[in-house]
Amino acid sequence: MPDYAPSPEELIKKAILYWPSELVKREMAASVIPLLISTQDKFISILDVSDSAPDAWKLALAATSEMPANLFLKHLMVLSDIGGEPLKRIRTGFTGIFPDAGMSYVWKGQTHKYAFKVIPTARSLTNRTLFVDGKRLHTPHGLEPLMEDVIMLILHGAAATGPIPAILKEKCILGSLMGRVGEVEDFVKQRYIWLGQTTRHIRPSQMEQLCRAHVVNMLLEELPGWTITCNGFIQETATSKPNDLLFDIVARSPTSQLFVIEVGFYFIAGDFLALRALQAETKANLVHKAGGKIVYVIANAYNVRQFSSLATICRHSDYIVAFTQKDMASLVKFMRANL
Repeated sequence: MPDYAPSPEELIKKAILYWPSELVKREMAASVIPLLISTQDKFISILDVSDSAPDAWKLALAATSEMPANLFLKHLMVLSDIGGEPLKRIRTGFTGIFPDAGMSYVWKGQTHKYAFKVIPTARSLTNRTLFVDGKRLHTPHGLEPLMEDVIMLILHGAAATGPIPAILKEKCILGSLMGRVGEVEDFVKQRYIWLGQTTRHIRPSQMEQLCRAHVVNMLLEELPGWTITCNGFIQETATSKPNDLLFDIVARSPTSQLFVIEVGFYFIAGDFLALRALQAETKANLVHKAGGKIVYVIANAYNVRQFSSLATICRHSDYIVAFTQKDMASLVKFMRANL
């Protein structure tokens, strides 16, 4: 094993110091909060001027190119906490909530009626069909009937008459703020300050998953015919049950040769790598008992400075590489050479 394992000092020379720009871009695409925070002022301005009618937001939306309809809808979904799962539940019980496919509601003391266009017959009501999932949200999309239905529901659902579910009564209140300059701003900005604080800790986890996905995609491209599984288990023999230890990446060649790849890519150093070190011997024994090889990808220099933990991992690995293009290529060569 030592023949394939560089020392911590050697890894420091090869390891990257910061998140790769490619993964940073992908993480930004996966995270919607920065986009919403950067466009909150435009969103606020649309609700501020929408004081002439309960659907005046459509005129304001059509008058600007800076706030596409799908982004406007995403703002409403996040601020009201009405996301994909709540919408699915609402869709399931929709005919019971709105038996005539219409919503009567009170706005500024007047009763209005909205006839839903698509929801009553829609096959699905998801982030994807509303163009508000991570990838589609970054592509401007015009207002569609299904999107309009959901926007009106989120804006005025709390003011609807009749036996309305608690989720609508409690969360769909934004329509009552339309045209109330100052109150809209206070509500939106306070909400996004809270969201920004509560999502800060998510970024390392997102980057960890993106790093794993990057390695998986590279292996799939370079090793056609192999089975590559992210977050998988292994079996010691063909008849035994999978063990209860989860591995980052489990790869099997067309001839069933096993390789396990553990990816250490964390912005916060120390604890995570120390946990890997504690598991290193157990995982190595399991992989070797199953006739496989265990490999570690150490992605950034914050990690390799944890000499004690890394030294333990080095002792219990068949191969260690840095998260660089050159080392990724050497990993593929190692896997092909050990079939």
